[in-house]
Amino acid sequence: FDFFLVKLGIPSADASLNQILIDGSPLQGFQPDELHYEVFVSSSTQDVPVVAATPASPYAEVVVVQASSLQGTPAERTATITVTSENEENTLVYTVLFDLMNDDATLAAITLDGQPLDGFDPQVLHYDAAFPSTITDVPVVAAEATDPAATVTIQQAVSFTGTEEERTATIEVVSQDPSVSLTYTVTFRYMGSDATLSNILIDGISLEGFGPEIFEYNIVLETIDPNDFPL
Repeated sequence: FDFFLVKLGIPSADASLNQILIDGSPLQGFQPDELHYEVFVSSSTQDVPVVAATPASPYAEVVVVQASSLQGTPAERTATITVTSENEENTLVYTVLFDLMNDDATLAAITLDGQPLDGFDPQVLHYDAAFPSTITDVPVVAAEATDPAATVTIQQAVSFTGTEEERTATIEVVSQDPSVSLTYTVTFRYMGSDATLSNILIDGISLEGFGPEIFEYNIVLETIDPNDFPL
């Protein structure tokens, strides 16, 4: 006996998708009536993700043209999914544009109570900030990321005179690519008020009788006989 599969009913006019898969995983945020998607992948990604799709109607035709590059033109970075309904009267084209995540985790600026941090450099991560002892409130640290897509989290310092941890504000910057981050620190302290010396050296030898609170010294130099240095 020969068996034949016969489809009954009116051919479907549905050209929508039921899901889109990126390297086998469902595309987050997919909606059948949303045709265009932008997918960010890690900056370390080498291979172009493979796109697959499942039609809402099992008899619809799906043709996928894969993206060819992650660093080329938008057209080269775009996968195209063309869906034709079973009755061949309707066609929908879905696109998936791939973008590499920005891995810039640097800061563009640090401010203390709204004033730019003196000597700030995006490549320098640690700073020492000295203030007069008349200042009682620890300055509030703010920061701006170079890349607007980066996330900045700040743990404020709580003291001028506590432990180093208590005196240090920590700024953590996570780039758009969450695998890349930088941590900046600003450690606060009071300016020193001690203007005394700890030693005076004469020809490399400590001055006899030196004291930090003694400000004037009389030094008797040995008389030199010119005959000791013949011409």
